[in-house]
Amino acid sequence: TKAIAGALAVVLLSFFYLSSVFGVKLIKSEIPVLKSANVEDAEQWTIKNNMDSLRLLQEKEWRKLSVDEKLEVLSVVRNIETSYLGLSYEVYLTVKPTNDVVWGYYDHKEHTVVLNNELLSSGEAEECLHTLCHEMYHAYQNNQVELYQTVDERYKNMAMFSAARAYEEEFADYISGEDDYFGYLLQDTERTADQYADEAVEDYYAKLEAYLEKEKKA
Repeated sequence: TKAIAGALAVVLLSFFYLSSVFGVKLIKSEIPVLKSANVEDAEQWTIKNNMDSLRLLQEKEWRKLSVDEKLEVLSVVRNIETSYLGLSYEVYLTVKPTNDVVWGYYDHKEHTVVLNNELLSSGEAEECLHTLCHEMYHAYQNNQVELYQTVDERYKNMAMFSAARAYEEEFADYISGEDDYFGYLLQDTERTADQYADEAVEDYYAKLEAYLEKEKKA
C-alpha cells in the first residue's frame, strides 16, 4: 500500500512540476470534435462559415491569446480540415511538450494530432496553422492507405492508388526526423504533407484577407 501511495505521489508531483515548468495542463477545447466528414455537421465547417474564429489567426490578434484560446482556434481549423479532406473518422487535438525537433506529430492509433506546447506558447500563428495542416494531411494519408487496403487485388495497380501505395511502404519503414532529418524530409509522406500545408495556409490567409477587406469597405 505504501509503495502504491508513493508511486501515485510521484506521478502527481511530476504532473505539477511539468505544469509549472512547461505550462502543461489538461487542455480541453470547447469546440466539438467533428466525428467524420460524412455527417450533416460537416457542412458548417468551412473557412467562410468560421471567420469569427479564423480572424484570430492575424498575428496581432494571435499574440494576445492564451494557449487555451489558441487551441480553440486551431480546433476550428481541425474540423474544417476534417471536413475538407473528407476524413472518415474524428481527429483529436492536444498540446504537450515534445522535443525541440518536433513541433507536432500525428498518432494514427489514437487519431490525435499533438502540437508542441512551446509552439503554441511562442510560435507565430502562421507556423501553428502550417503545423496543424501538415499533421491533418498525415491523417488523410493514413485514411488513403486504409481505403487502398480494402480494395480488391485486381484494382490495386491502378494509377489512382499510386500515392497510397507509396504511403503504405513508407509507413511500414518510416524514417523519423530525429534519426535522419534529410531522409525524413525526402519521404513522399512528408513532401506531400508540406506541399499541402503550404497551399492550405495560403488559402486560409487569402480568404481571411478578402473577408477583412470586405468588412472594412462595409
